[in-house]
Amino acid sequence: MWATVDRKCAAGIERRKTKSFARVGDGVYGAGMPTMRVHLRAADREDARRVLDHYLAGGHDPLWDDAVLEEVRRLGRTPSGAPRCVGMTNGRPVDLMFDVEVYAEISR
Repeated sequence: MWATVDRKCAAGIERRKTKSFARVGDGVYGAGMPTMRVHLRAADREDARRVLDHYLAGGHDPLWDDAVLEEVRRLGRTPSGAPRCVGMTNGRPVDLMFDVEVYAEISR
């Protein structure tokens, strides 16, 4: 599902197109927990690389976490865990990809 969003979130992170989908976890994120992927636009490639490296090292950025959770809630799902940065796109503009576990039955 693609949802076009042209506004800025509370953290000031601009969202272009948000691609989101839910899939059942394969054991990596938990047994049977649906996972939603969210794409958020980064300011530039260097910023995206810095954020990705920070997440891969085990850290979390509260601004990005809040933006991801806000987007998941806006799409009508209830997050059940912290976001994980799983990569970035190669296109321009650069988007960061986050996976968030969501509750299967609970939605707004």
